[in-house]
Amino acid sequence: MVSKQAQQGFRRAGLAVLLLGGCLWHGLATAQIEAEEPEPWRLCPTWPPERPPETVGPAPDHGTPVTVDADSSEGIGEQYFRYQGDVIMRQGTRQLRAEEILYDIQANAAEMRGEVDFIQNDLALSGEQARFDLDSDSGEFQQGGFRLLDRHARGDASRLRRTADNRTLMDDLMFTTCAPGNRDWELHAREMELDHEAGRGTARHMRLDFKRVPIFYSPWVSFPIDESRKSGFLFPDFGRSSRHGTEVVLPWYWNIRPNLDMTLTPHHRSERGTQLRTETRYLTATTRGTLDVEYHPDDKLFGDDRYYYRYRQRTDLPANWRINANVQRASDPDYFLDLGSGPGGRTRTHLPQSLTISQRTPWYRFQSRFRIFQTIDDAIEDSRLPYREMPDMRLDSDLPIGRSPFHAELHHRFTRLERADSIEADRLHLHPRVTGRFGTPGWFLQPALGGQYTRHELSNAAINDDGDGLVFSPGEDLSFSRSTPIFSLDSGLILERPFAGTANLRQTLEPRLFYLYVPADEEQNLLPRFDTREIDFTFASLFMEDRFVGPDRLGDANRVGMALTSRILDRDSGRSLLSGSLGQIHHFDDREVRLRGGETATEARSELVAEVQAAPTDSFSARTTLLWDPDDRQTSRSAIQFQYRPEPRKVINIGYRNRRNRLDQADVSFAWPITERIRVFGRWNHSLEDDETLDRFAGLEYESCCWALRFTSRRYIYNRDGDLDRNFMIQLELKGLGGVGNPVREFLGEGIMGYGYREFD
Repeated sequence: MVSKQAQQGFRRAGLAVLLLGGCLWHGLATAQIEAEEPEPWRLCPTWPPERPPETVGPAPDHGTPVTVDADSSEGIGEQYFRYQGDVIMRQGTRQLRAEEILYDIQANAAEMRGEVDFIQNDLALSGEQARFDLDSDSGEFQQGGFRLLDRHARGDASRLRRTADNRTLMDDLMFTTCAPGNRDWELHAREMELDHEAGRGTARHMRLDFKRVPIFYSPWVSFPIDESRKSGFLFPDFGRSSRHGTEVVLPWYWNIRPNLDMTLTPHHRSERGTQLRTETRYLTATTRGTLDVEYHPDDKLFGDDRYYYRYRQRTDLPANWRINANVQRASDPDYFLDLGSGPGGRTRTHLPQSLTISQRTPWYRFQSRFRIFQTIDDAIEDSRLPYREMPDMRLDSDLPIGRSPFHAELHHRFTRLERADSIEADRLHLHPRVTGRFGTPGWFLQPALGGQYTRHELSNAAINDDGDGLVFSPGEDLSFSRSTPIFSLDSGLILERPFAGTANLRQTLEPRLFYLYVPADEEQNLLPRFDTREIDFTFASLFMEDRFVGPDRLGDANRVGMALTSRILDRDSGRSLLSGSLGQIHHFDDREVRLRGGETATEARSELVAEVQAAPTDSFSARTTLLWDPDDRQTSRSAIQFQYRPEPRKVINIGYRNRRNRLDQADVSFAWPITERIRVFGRWNHSLEDDETLDRFAGLEYESCCWALRFTSRRYIYNRDGDLDRNFMIQLELKGLGGVGNPVREFLGEGIMGYGYREFD
């Protein structure tokens, strides 16, 4: 069990990551096209050379024969052979090359002079002279160099020794992933020992130089040299913010046991103080769990101690039973805004805490959940706090009825809802349903007949004098039940023809009708709204059986949803080049069931909803959604998004969102190279309604063969009061070693859709 940072670093970063115990940033990519990410070493000259294919494979054993090719050879007594010229000695996948080799037949050892080279799999060694014991796979190279072919890395040492007990010893080591002749960054160590059996290494007097300037030193360091875990420091983060001042983050990974580890992360903010974050993980044959604890003593800006913890556990039991636990709590409403992860933090209002017991079988799915909430937003009134579920039990199944085209669906739910000084309820909800599935590739017909039975046993409830709802009344009890049938009929055609006379393009025409009938039951308008809300109207709403989510309301309906979709498809790839959909609901009756107080809905038709998606090339994609109110004759909601991404390193996004009288925003982001080595990026998110910029940042990225440097400056509104924060981030990334500085690349992956940059191997 390894933390994500440690695992990525240990697996991919190579010898240098092993030296520092570091890790690679995990970049995010949200590409619209299927294309390879840019080769991280594309700016390097062709290096290292390709290895001979015969050197790849398992190590030879003692009995593997030795073959030698040379310009000349001579025997020296009965024990030695001298080979001269271009000498190549092979033993299985092991290959030795030198100008002169003196081979000891009895000892099965070779002394080499001249330009000596050794290669086996991804390891290549060189030196001026060497001695190698072929039986024990041990040897020594003087003034040696090495290359790690799989990791695009190289180095040299005054002496390289490979011992019979499978250890490698190096003196006066230099390591880099830069090409020969380039010394942009180098890692130096006076002594290093690699224990290949234990998977551990140690280095003494280690120093990291960038542009020949030392930026890190450690007198002693221990590190893993394979995928096993090892305690040690991970790479630090640096940054500066107008709210927090200078920030320094120094994580330390602790490998406690094979199934238990911890990451301790001090996070110092000059304006606030020091916060300690810990992540503890454990793993057994049936259970895995994580405990995250964050504690900030005496936050100087807040004036008190602050904390957050979250505990998660999953336990798998016999017979497909499972237990999930999720417990979390924060000290104050502004904790995530001030101290949350990410450049801007997050605003949260409720923290759920739950315990869930579940079972899944081929016949049914059962779940019993106990859930409470910590409300951390003081502005939320007591009457709007979420209800506790003590418990919420569900039983679902979907079974075929013999060999007929019909299925029987059962959705049952029982919930105990509690809240202090409020109406409480025991709610039973039953939803049986029979559906039929008829059709061919050109048409479908799906009738469904079912019903919902819901019973509320209410405590502390009484009907108010006006009779238009329930009020809190300690000690009063009421019962309500609802039995409502539901009938729906979904149908559609899928017509197809060649498009524009081309053989590889096809056009479809897909009309669809969805009829729904649910009789009205106005009495449910009296019920409180425990966990039910109304769904935003979208294109998918045309084909839903209920306009509410949650059992407290069942929307009455006598309506038909009508939609028409057309697509242009590439027959060879199956990709949709262009698609458009248009739909509307026509009501035959008024809607009398409401979520809360209000008038009966009498409109005979819904908003007109339209969707268009286009991807005419691999580089360009667009999507737009529009809701048109036919009564007011104006748009009620709209969104449009364009993306141009000709290459993984090039992307431009343009977006616009509007919700009448509520939201009107434009969003532009980009990442674009201006030279082979320099790329600029930025984002502008602007509220047109308030004429105010909500978030903007810009930055520059410089990349060379073996390192990259990124700068980002950001200004954004971080809370609902409109307060501004400004921060500056810098990241130095040494390819094959890792990153030093703020997680700029992770931030860019979140802020620029399609930024997409593969982490350096």
